[in-house]
Amino acid sequence: MNSIFFTVLIAILILSFVLLFVLSFIIPSSTTDNDEEPEDDDSDEKSEEE
Repeated sequence: MNSIFFTVLIAILILSFVLLFVLSFIIPSSTTDNDEEPEDDDSDEKSEEE
């Protein structure tokens, strides 16, 4: 029983991290038309990754 509860906890943690990543990618993309600052941050991040 304990191991199942632990597995569920880890699964929720991983899911929350994945959701955070997805949201952080979707939200800036949607607001790039309104705000120019996030667009600059995005360009910098892409340059660093490459």
